[in-house]
Amino acid sequence: MKIGLNIQGMDGESDKAAEQRALDIILRNVQKGDWEAKDLLLKQFRTLVTSLAEKRTTDPAVLNKYTERGNEGLLKAARKFKPEPGADNFRIFALDHIESAMNQQDKGGGFLGRLFGKG
Repeated sequence: MKIGLNIQGMDGESDKAAEQRALDIILRNVQKGDWEAKDLLLKQFRTLVTSLAEKRTTDPAVLNKYTERGNEGLLKAARKFKPEPGADNFRIFALDHIESAMNQQDKGGGFLGRLFGKG
């Protein structure tokens, strides 16, 4: 008797498709205001945000500011993203928002920076 190998998972769905479906669910829940979904999204993109921040500085204090700004940009991207066609383009969409938020940190674009003229 031959037993078939189930290489793609239990239901035949590839890992990539399952990951995309999970991201789509997370994005829909973030748009509804679910805090747990926001936390999951931040955890899922932590390495991307951290690596982008580390490319800008090695100073830990400034690195934290870039990471915070990157997280803000990620959540903004999640709110603005239209997941109807699918979540497969979200990473590219989010990258632009993360970079823009980090650029605002470079410009001193925070509220207090604009108010007091400091970065």
